[in-house]
Amino acid sequence: MKQGIRSGREFLSRLKLKVLTFLLSIFGGAALSSCFGLYYPPVALYMPPAGETVEVSGQVLDSSSSAPIPGIQVEAMGTETPPDLLGSPVFTDANGNYDLSFQIETDTSAVIVGTDIDGPTQNGSYANKSVSLGTIIYDSTNGLDKITKNIKLDPAAGK
Repeated sequence: MKQGIRSGREFLSRLKLKVLTFLLSIFGGAALSSCFGLYYPPVALYMPPAGETVEVSGQVLDSSSSAPIPGIQVEAMGTETPPDLLGSPVFTDANGNYDLSFQIETDTSAVIVGTDIDGPTQNGSYANKSVSLGTIIYDSTNGLDKITKNIKLDPAAGK
């Protein structure tokens, strides 16, 4: 009798093993891939790649006289807290013009900041100013357009 019980248990254990092997062969790959993070969610095809290049140009002017201001540092900043510097700062030329480019994710807001880093020694002293670029939107037909933004700096107090 013990032999019959043992063979019945062996039969059930072999049957369980075969059923488990069969189930693992069908579902095991999906189960293991999801356990180890190998499943990649679908990507929306209409979205542009992250980190689009934005080009901003313009002129930095004195707010009271509209005269161009050379040597002003212009940089792009994110609007998160704390703000991130986007790209490298540039300086205005002799005519107050600047050309700035940086990488940013679309549907993100940014500002450009004009900073008088030399103080009163060169062209007078000006207060820093931020100008909003708004939300950077990707147009699937035209991409990102070049943005033109002038910055009008106010003379610093005591000029």
